[in-house]
This record gives sequence, C-alpha cells and structure tokens, in this order.
Amino acid sequence: MIVCVAGLPGSGKTTVAKLLKKRGFELVEMGDLVREKMKEKKIAITPESIKKYAISIRTKYGKGIVAKYAMLKIKEISQKKNVAIIGIRSMQEFAAFKKKFKGIRIIAVVAPTKQRYERLVKRSWANDPKNFAKFEERERQERAGYAKHGKKTEGVLSLVDNADYLICNTENFVRLSKDMNILTAKLRHLE
Repeated sequence: MIVCVAGLPGSGKTTVAKLLKKRGFELVEMGDLVREKMKEKKIAITPESIKKYAISIRTKYGKGIVAKYAMLKIKEISQKKNVAIIGIRSMQEFAAFKKKFKGIRIIAVVAPTKQRYERLVKRSWANDPKNFAKFEERERQERAGYAKHGKKTEGVLSLVDNADYLICNTENFVRLSKDMNILTAKLRHLE
C-alpha cells in the first residue's frame, strides 16, 4: 500500500510520517529527494536555493519530476512494504504516482494558520520562515502552487480538496496518535 501525505507548512506532516513509520510504513520524503539532487550537483543548500532549484526542475521537467525521483526510490523498497510519500505538492505529482501505483491514497493533514505558524517558529528548521510576512509568502505559494510562465498551478490545497483521508491536527500528540491508529486500521482493511 502506498499513501501520500500532504499539508501546508506546519500542519504536522513530519509527525504523521513518524507515526506511520511506527506503524510499519517506509518513508519517502519528497524534500529529501530534491536536496539529494542538489548535493549531486554541488549546489549549496539554503532555504532560497532549495526553493529556486525545486521551481527550476519543475519548470524544466514538469510538475511531476520529483514524483519520478520518488518512484525510483520506491522501487528500492521491497514490494511487501507499505510506503508513505511525504511532502507531495500538487495534483500533477499525485497523477504521476497514480499512473504507477494502483490504490494509492492521499492523507491530508490540516491545522489552523496561526497554529501552523507557531509550530514553524518553535521548530525553527533552516527553511522555516523567520517572520509572519515570510510565512504568508510561503503560504501563498504552497496554497496555489508555484507560478509557471506567469500562471498559477494546482498546489497543496488541491491535494487537500481531493484527499481520501483528513487528519485534523489541532490538539496534542496523544490525540493525533489515536487518530492515526484509527486511520491505519482503515488502511489495513483496504489491503
């Protein structure tokens, strides 16, 4: 079984991924694949360079290019394992996965804007926005998708709208863990 985990920054995708891993899923992180390609090309990794590189490869090779990188990674993982793809960004990426993997599902992780911003400030990863203005800028891009030839493309919100399962991550880790137990039981029933 393969699932895609999508959500806006700070929604809790990484926490959901860790919970899926504890429940027997192998993880494929889309952002890690982009950073691996940058390392291969000896490109310095900064928040700005990651964004620029991700946009450039999607513009040059199409919105599904990172999905293609992920498919190569998934091939390395035994067919007997469940796989969770973390950080999918568009319906175009999902369409690429859907062509390759039957029965693939989308899990959307959602939380209110203020709560997501506070989480990003607290975790303080290198690519997290340093102020609310930067958060809003990233938010606009993630919601609608990155511009291509002056036109907006489908972004994370299209994945949330088309999700098979919705995880509302507004409470605490215990509540989220219980919700993930319920979800993984449903997923195992589909196998």
